[in-house]
Amino acid sequence: SLQVNWSNPIDDGGSAITKYAVESWDASEYGVTEKQQLILKNTINGGTFVLTMNSHSAEVPVGSTAADFEKFIESLPNVGDVQVAKTIEPEVTIYDIEFMTNTATVPIIGIHTLHVTPRSERDEYCVCAKGEVPCNLGSMNISCNFGNTREGTLATHRSEISVADVISLDGTMFTYTIHNLQQPSYILDGFGVR
Repeated sequence: SLQVNWSNPIDDGGSAITKYAVESWDASEYGVTEKQQLILKNTINGGTFVLTMNSHSAEVPVGSTAADFEKFIESLPNVGDVQVAKTIEPEVTIYDIEFMTNTATVPIIGIHTLHVTPRSERDEYCVCAKGEVPCNLGSMNISCNFGNTREGTLATHRSEISVADVISLDGTMFTYTIHNLQQPSYILDGFGVR
C-alpha cells in the first residue's frame, strides 16, 4: 500500500472541487510524454491564430511568449499540464510543446483562422507531431525534424475520489491509500504518484 497526502490547491479555478484524480505508476513502466511542435515562418509579423484541441479553441497572438502559449494550451479542457519552449531561428519561430500529464491519446493540435499580417503568409506554419517528418497540418514548404516530436506512451493507474471520501477533520489536508501495489524486489525505482 502507498498513502498519498496533499493539501488544498492554491487556485480552484473558480469552481468548488468535488473530486480529485490520483494517478500512480510503476516508475520503471511510466512511458514517455507526448511532444509536438508549432513552427511559424518569421515572415508572419502580427495578428492572431486559433489553436484547437479536443473540439475546444483559444485565440493566440502571434509572437506569444512560451509562458503565455503554455497558458493558452492549458486553458483547453482535458489537456493537463504542458511545458512550452520557444526558439527563434533566422527563418522560423518554433514552439516545442510537451504534454507532461496527459495519459490519454493526445490529439494533434490544430491551427485555424489565421488573422495574420501580411495576409499572404497565413499558410506559412507547420504542426509537427507523432515523430513524423512531413507537416501534420500547414505548409509543405516547412519541414519537421525527425526526433523533435514523439507520440506519448504514459501509462498510469487512475482513481477518481470524491472530496467527501478523502477530506480530513480540519478540511485542508487530504489522504488516500492506494492498495494492492505489486513491485518485484529487484526494481529499485519504486512508484510515482500525482
